[in-house]
Amino acid sequence: MWRLAINSLAGRRLRSALLIAAVAVATALIVATAASIDTLEASIRLAVGRRVGLADLRVVHQYNMHLDEALLEQISAWPQVKRAAASFETGVTIRSGKQDKPRTVVMRGIDPAAQYVLNPPNMRDGRPVQAAGEVVITPRLARRMNVSVGDPVTCRTYSGQVELTVVGIVERPRLDVMQKRMVLVTLEQVRKLATAGKLTQIDIQVHDPMQVQPLKDQRSQELAEAFPGAVFRDTAASGARINRGMRQVRLMLTVLTVLIHLSAAFIILTGLTTSVLERMRELAILRSIGAGRLQIAGAELLTGAMLAGAGAAIGLAPGLGMAYLLYDRHAKALVAGFVPSPASLLQAIGAALAAGLIGASYPAWRAAHASPVEGLAARAHRPAPIALAACALVGLGLVALPFLAHWFADAQRVFWAYIYVGLPLMFVGYFLLTVPLAVLVSAALSPVIAPLLRLPRTLLRQQMLATPFRHGFTAGALMVALAMLVGIWTAGSSMMKGWLDNLRMPDGFAHSFYGFSADQWEALKQVDAIQDACPSTAFPVLLRDVSFGVTGLARTTTLFVATDTDAFNRLVQPDWIQGDPETAARRLREGGAVLVTRQYLTAHGLGVGDTIKLSTLTDTNGGEFEIVGVVTSPGLEVAVRFFDIHRAYGDAAVASVFGTYSDATKHFNSGAINLVLLDLDDDLTDKQVIDQIREAVPGTIVGSARNIRREVRRAVTDTMAVLSTVAGAALLIACLGVGQLILASLQARWFEMGVLRTIGAGPGMLGRLVAAQTILIAMVATLAGSTLGVQIALINRLFHQRLLGLSYDPHVPWSVLEWGAAAVIVSALLAAAPSIAQVTMASPRRLLAAR
Repeated sequence: MWRLAINSLAGRRLRSALLIAAVAVATALIVATAASIDTLEASIRLAVGRRVGLADLRVVHQYNMHLDEALLEQISAWPQVKRAAASFETGVTIRSGKQDKPRTVVMRGIDPAAQYVLNPPNMRDGRPVQAAGEVVITPRLARRMNVSVGDPVTCRTYSGQVELTVVGIVERPRLDVMQKRMVLVTLEQVRKLATAGKLTQIDIQVHDPMQVQPLKDQRSQELAEAFPGAVFRDTAASGARINRGMRQVRLMLTVLTVLIHLSAAFIILTGLTTSVLERMRELAILRSIGAGRLQIAGAELLTGAMLAGAGAAIGLAPGLGMAYLLYDRHAKALVAGFVPSPASLLQAIGAALAAGLIGASYPAWRAAHASPVEGLAARAHRPAPIALAACALVGLGLVALPFLAHWFADAQRVFWAYIYVGLPLMFVGYFLLTVPLAVLVSAALSPVIAPLLRLPRTLLRQQMLATPFRHGFTAGALMVALAMLVGIWTAGSSMMKGWLDNLRMPDGFAHSFYGFSADQWEALKQVDAIQDACPSTAFPVLLRDVSFGVTGLARTTTLFVATDTDAFNRLVQPDWIQGDPETAARRLREGGAVLVTRQYLTAHGLGVGDTIKLSTLTDTNGGEFEIVGVVTSPGLEVAVRFFDIHRAYGDAAVASVFGTYSDATKHFNSGAINLVLLDLDDDLTDKQVIDQIREAVPGTIVGSARNIRREVRRAVTDTMAVLSTVAGAALLIACLGVGQLILASLQARWFEMGVLRTIGAGPGMLGRLVAAQTILIAMVATLAGSTLGVQIALINRLFHQRLLGLSYDPHVPWSVLEWGAAAVIVSALLAAAPSIAQVTMASPRRLLAAR
């Protein structure tokens, strides 16, 4: 088996090298992605550790409100507590004399004596803050404001303003999960600008780390009763949020690994199948002199493993090199250093070897089951119609399977089955469909392409129909890249045009980090640019017995919005899908009732008359609410993400429910105004509105609906552009495979080409013939890849509907499809260029000698 495998590879060195190169590129891409993810994850975990410092526990308000200062004295008196450090945060507008543009940041007041013990600052320049009148800023803020140590800055809140001197620039990990633009001052200083006697956070260090959990168990009830809303948070909570986020990233890596190496497996399968068909006479002779089926099959499997192993070994170093270059570019942010995980590297290498064995399995079976007589007459065989029909039927069944599964199974089970089984099988189904599609495309387009390239009409069609499996599988290798590209952009465009652009949002939003005081709320209403305002408090709550999203990837939360119903209807003017405004308003005033967004109806069939159970994020208390109306979403979930409000609670929310302040206070002990919906003067620009609000209520964050949509659209577009590079890498892998496949196909027909030359065909005609075949193969790849990409987007839409309740119309980005199709055709021609040059320059004698 070893000698047969070595002979097969050594006898076709160029084609073997191209196959190895395809696997190497696939491995390099996966290794680079995996190593980058490992490095990012390590840096995030380190940043969280630095944020927490030596603190074992942290006390905060579960709805991001203020704590009473008396709580610090009570906690310090607990016998298990070694040290407690308090801090107070408030939003401020900061301005420097060197740059007139004001910026809204969080001013964090700390007790230097206690805080620096628990969390020693990493100073880049200057010294830590020690007394009133001093401020420490971050490097990013210093760069944007063009200030350095010794420069004065002005900080304004609603209560007043103060001149401070920059005494230091602190190195703050940018990947901190609670990252906000922040400046540090003393606790005494920030109290002069904000509410006295209040705190936002207390860090706790215990004498014995083993006492952390007993302390939480013993004191949680006491804490909640004495100071409603105060809760314990520890590093485990931050770790759980990181783990949920990284599980999503790891899942994307797994899908990427499967698809990229599936493409490599297709290329190996087609290449080795072509090699087997070329060597049928040789294999038949081996069978005649005693070689067993197992030996021949084992040789093919060994060949595939050797190709994949060599490609994986070659691709490992370039992949690590690409990841290191990416790390080096962002080394200041990636604070943990370059730390690729050996497990991720082994996974990439294992996937490459699996691709080689999977790709070699059919050629091994084909070679082992050919009898000596059949092998000697292999060149006279033509594909049986039943084989083409089998490819069509099996392919259609595999393609339809993901759609059919949605009608017969739970959405959660369908999702995981689709990721690990359905998606790969769907790719295999389209790979099989490329064979009958190659026959149809050849029959339809050969009469069109042949005259354009000055070829005999029947010659091109005969060449294509003689080996439909080879041409179809070659198109299948090209198909994967276009499918990725079309799927990514169709899904993204559908989300933006079908959902984001149709959200009926108010003109703008105003947000305060820790809630608007009564005076701030009154000042906000007096701003000339604001025509109308609707106060609300928005916070996530847990759903009971109802699930949004994928279990295990995200915590099931929904956004509870306590608001003024009349003002809400004036500003948002939602469409009522179920219920009516008058009845709903009466029931909301009575209590125990909510409005829900369309997602509840779409995903779970919940509507007017149904009940839902909601509770806080920290315990099972809460209440049961009757649904009295279903309305279109006003996009508050998007606004909450835009302002990073969800990070204060540790969980992003899906969908919204609307209730009253009385219910929010009764069931969740939350009534502060932290998000205000705004109706803005249409005659003013966004900048003019923002400037007026910042001037009237310093420290307030403002965003217009236009700005939010623009930023979200930019983020989605950037994400799609990054993912498109993966499709580009897949196209490179495919081109390496297509190059060797076209070369193999050509070498198998050299004698035939020699006969054409001897009866009058010129060398240019042979080159045009190969180019025409390549164009037809690329057209098959374009049709299959485009259809597959759109189907992936449609299935993605189904999951959005069933799991998240998002309903939108699909939008195909035709310009992306056109550019992608052009890239596939041009790339295929470039891959075929060496073969075209070779057949064009070969003499008739050399071509005939290939027999």
